[in-house]
Amino acid sequence: MKSSYLIILFLFFIFISLSSYSITDEGRSLFVEKRCVTCHVVGRGVFVGPDLWKVNNKYSKTDMISWISNTDSIYEKYNKKPINTGYPPMPNMKVSTSDL
Repeated sequence: MKSSYLIILFLFFIFISLSSYSITDEGRSLFVEKRCVTCHVVGRGVFVGPDLWKVNNKYSKTDMISWISNTDSIYEKYNKKPINTGYPPMPNMKVSTSDL
């Protein structure tokens, strides 16, 4: 009986790790495909654009989606371009919200 619980628990963790891997893999592919890597890094310091490590602590999910899918809407909302001082303005990358 105890071994059955361990097997179920083991399978559960495998399922969780595989599903999170595919989400991460899809995000990584989109990051490269849409050329975000041209300006941004994640967790490696400053590049052309800001490091995106823990960007979710600074901006809401709604703002991040708007920023990626329609950059001009964020510039209008905050009445500031660029948002992050010291960096160039982010161009509209033409990423659909369905991709996000």
